[in-house]
Amino acid sequence: MIKLDRMTAVFAAIIMLLSCGVTAYAETCGSFEYTVKSDGSAAIKRYTADEVSAIIPETIDGRPVTELEDYSFTGNLHLKEISIPKTVTRIGSYAFGSCYKLASLTVPSSCKVIDSTAFMYCRELAQVSLPYGLETIGENAFLGCDALSELTIPASVQKIGLRAVGYTSDSLWNYIPLEGFTVKCRPKTAAARYVLDNGLRYWFLPDPDKGDVNGDGDINMKDYARLQRFLNGWQVEADEWAADLNDDGSVNMKDYSLLQRQLNGAAGQ
Repeated sequence: MIKLDRMTAVFAAIIMLLSCGVTAYAETCGSFEYTVKSDGSAAIKRYTADEVSAIIPETIDGRPVTELEDYSFTGNLHLKEISIPKTVTRIGSYAFGSCYKLASLTVPSSCKVIDSTAFMYCRELAQVSLPYGLETIGENAFLGCDALSELTIPASVQKIGLRAVGYTSDSLWNYIPLEGFTVKCRPKTAAARYVLDNGLRYWFLPDPDKGDVNGDGDINMKDYARLQRFLNGWQVEADEWAADLNDDGSVNMKDYSLLQRQLNGAAGQ
């Protein structure tokens, strides 16, 4: 995986901010064209550079970047690595379609929707991390990602479109299951129904007890401390399904409070 030099990234961000302007069709900021949504946030309309690594900013001209519009990075033949900020809630249709060299992807925890064909024909995409909190994976979202051998689909996903994962196509547009592709998911979820309906290989992940954030089989103050660090943005491992105590599809201070009450109740017994 390509390592981004921190100073280079900071310098690039400064140059981008200094070069903000307006085109006839959309406002521009460095290598990004963007539109302003009705809620005042920014949506990336088009990426114009030919770099192998791209960092999408969290804000442009003081506006949070919340969406990658349809076709915003389509057909970029240079891009190998993309950094998507934790402000983006939607990745549009064919946003990264036919980015043949894109090799790895981490979808941010803020993202709720990966729209249809979003990563279609990203032939070299071999590593994908989907967040707990994601709700929709659209039709053909990862169709033709031939290098992808497995994908963990979080339990928060409620809707999975036709051929969303695990499929490719031939020159005659016949859809073919990817050989050896495996979905990792929890039983009794939308992902479990998807793999069974499509006859794909799967590996059902065991369900830990709610509150067992660190997955050690016990619920105690270690889990409380782990959840606190996770919510504070530390780079710690946490089972987000177990941390989502109220089952609302996200991990937040409500879950932290519930875990605190759960531990207080256990201590009082």
